[in-house]
Formats: sequence, C-alpha cells, structure tokens
Amino acid sequence: MPKTALTQYQRLEAPGIWHESPDSQRRDVFVSLGEATLVIRDRTDAALTHWSLAAIRRIAPGTDPAIYAPGPEDDERLELTDPEMIAAIETVRRAVARSQPRHGALRVAMTLALGAAALAAAVLWLPGALVTHTASALPEATRQDIGRRLVIALEPYSGRPCRDIDGRRALGQLQKRLFGDAPWELRVLENGEDVKVLPGGILVIGGGLLSEEDSPDMVAGHLLAAAERSSQNDPMLWFLDRAGPWATFRILTTGLVPQELMGPAADALALGQVPPLSDAAPLLRRFAQAELSARPYGLTAFADGDSWIEMIEDDPFPDGTPQPLMSDADWLRLQAICS
Repeated sequence: MPKTALTQYQRLEAPGIWHESPDSQRRDVFVSLGEATLVIRDRTDAALTHWSLAAIRRIAPGTDPAIYAPGPEDDERLELTDPEMIAAIETVRRAVARSQPRHGALRVAMTLALGAAALAAAVLWLPGALVTHTASALPEATRQDIGRRLVIALEPYSGRPCRDIDGRRALGQLQKRLFGDAPWELRVLENGEDVKVLPGGILVIGGGLLSEEDSPDMVAGHLLAAAERSSQNDPMLWFLDRAGPWATFRILTTGLVPQELMGPAADALALGQVPPLSDAAPLLRRFAQAELSARPYGLTAFADGDSWIEMIEDDPFPDGTPQPLMSDADWLRLQAICS
C-alpha cells in the first residue's frame, strides 16, 4: 500500500466504541492511525489492541455507525461515527484493494495460457523457486488471513484464544514497548510453552510460557527471538513448502488458500520444535531497540551453543533493563489473561 494514502491522516484520532466479542460489554475508546496499524486505546491511553490496516473489513457497508472488524475470522468489532476517520479507513482500504492483484477469469485464463509451460516446469522441477515466487507475490492481507486461520486450527492442540480484557490491555502495552507501531499481532492460546511464528506477522504465545516465567523480560525475549526468526525465515515459505507444489500453484494462480491446508500445517506447528537462532547479533540489536537486557534470556535460551555467551557478554544493558517493561500489577494481569 502506498504510504501517501496515509500522509494526510498521520495525526488523526477519533472516539469509537469497541466490542471484544459479540457478548462483551461496549467500551468507549479512542482510535488512531499508525503507519501500518489502527490502534485502539482506552481512556487511560493504554493500547487495547492493534489492527492491521491491510486486513480491516467493514461490516454491512452503508450502515450508521460504521462497523469494522480486524479480519474475516475475528469477533472484535469497532463502531465509528467520525466522518473523517471513516473516510481515512475507507481510503486505506481502497488503496489496499488497488495494490492487490486482480483474480478475474480473464486474468486467470491468460496466466494459464501464457505461462502453463513455465509454471508446469516450476511445479515439477523447481518447487523451491515456485514457493519463493508465490510467497513474494501474496498480498499482506492474504498472509494475515492464513495466519489467523492457523490460530483457529491450532485450538485442538493449544486451546482457545485467551481474551481477558485486562490481560489484553497488558499484552498491548508489551507489544508497544517491544515493537512500537510495527504491525506485529500478538495472540495468547491457553496451552503451550513457546512462541509460534505464523504468516502475517502473528506471534502466538503459549499460556504455559506466561505462567512459568517469573518476569515479563523472559517472555519479551521469546517474542523478540520469534520476530527475528520470522525475519530470517519467512513463515510463509514454510507454509507453502508444506502445502506442496500443486497447492502452491493453485494459490499463485487463483489467490485462494484451501481450508484443507490448515489442519496439516497446524499439526506440524504443534509437534515441531522451535528452531534456534545461530547468530545472536541481530537479536541483540532487537534487545537494544526495545531497551531490554538480554542476559535473562541468554542464560536459558542459548544453552546448546556459543551464541548465549554473546547474549551475556554483549548485553546492551549489562546493569539490567533501564525501565521495567510493565508494572508488577500489569504482569500479573498478563499472566491471568487465560483465566
């Protein structure tokens, strides 16, 4: 999406009403536009949630107030009456739509007719090139849709999403501290002791990790490491590689991602081991940007290799994190997000 679509709205803020789920209490909030996200805050200016601008959907267009959802599979709702904010969101949505490839019948037919030989060769003899090309061609909204569908597919293994309101607010504070306005989306599932990286910038935290750790610094270290793994190994490549060449070929030519791919991918995510990072240097840069000491995470996460020594010896804050990630009360709220 061109950045110029947001230039005139960079400082725009408007009141709204937020529903965490269809049965939850209505909450008065303030809404602002970031570079890649719609930020929803409460009256204390604490971030409740971040919605990706590329994935926002309007429910029942033409109704008043305007009602939005963060994606097709989400229960959250946002009601807006401010005409300038509505116009800004609609401008962004149109810009996203224009930036995405069109998948009409004529385009598909021409693609199949003109590229059949080359694509068939890619499917049969160059599957790696096909996966790489498809991953680079998919729009961000499709990546986020795949990631959110995988969250649902993980429920038989990791439990349901945790939605305690106070815990969600504390999670939003942690996300802001670690990633700023970058469009990462943090989710917590009831079970699990690691952080899983999904397409679309979605990081899934296992509830067991929150309950086992003594401080938010360790959880933050797992999140920064997951973000670094995602930058080094695009999870979309892993998803397409597991889907296979013919499924990847269908996704490339139609833009549609079959639901039957989600179950096997969730199986692999649930049973697979989190790959270690071989180089501590880029992760240390993330710790420095987040103003977080690397020593607590380095003492445990890199015990099987030499990189853990770097995490301790090159800690950007050897005297400890200069400013606490969150208060003790907010840490307890985050730990209780699944209660």
